[in-house]
Amino acid sequence: DALLLRFRSGVNRIYTYSQLPPPVQKVPDPGIVEAFSAALETCNVEGVHGLFCSLGTSLGGGQDVRGFIVLMASLRDTLYSVLNQLYEGAEDLQYMLSDLDALIEQSTSQQEILHRFDVYACAQLARFSEARSTEKHRYIRVAKEYVDAHLAENISLNDIANIVYMNPAYFSTLF
Repeated sequence: DALLLRFRSGVNRIYTYSQLPPPVQKVPDPGIVEAFSAALETCNVEGVHGLFCSLGTSLGGGQDVRGFIVLMASLRDTLYSVLNQLYEGAEDLQYMLSDLDALIEQSTSQQEILHRFDVYACAQLARFSEARSTEKHRYIRVAKEYVDAHLAENISLNDIANIVYMNPAYFSTLF
């Protein structure tokens, strides 16, 4: 997968990550990638959005095209890696990222790439958070139904956690 990221700059000039000489393929600011990764791993949509806003402000005129391409490729790789962990290797993940690649290819400026990447990453995090939240609500609903059905009995946290197949300590944080 030599072509990790490309975007249009100017009239019809396309820069590709694979065309950069090897010494330049170093991420200009690894702290940005680390902050992005941390925000993704904690499903911090505001953190991801804030990072892209600060990147947009710091780019200004966008003179360092090569550094920008390397950074975007690194952020894309990080997004793929973290989403792969969050979704536990879902098969449609590659298709999801091809959607991002298509959005990037349609962009005409660095600012537009940042905006589209921001919207896409935040949407994916929101989608994952909603799915995870729905799953938690399902466990809580099952637990409440069990408690309602067994009100006359002496029920322990372990009993309820066993019903929903969870560790009692973790379940106590949900309920």
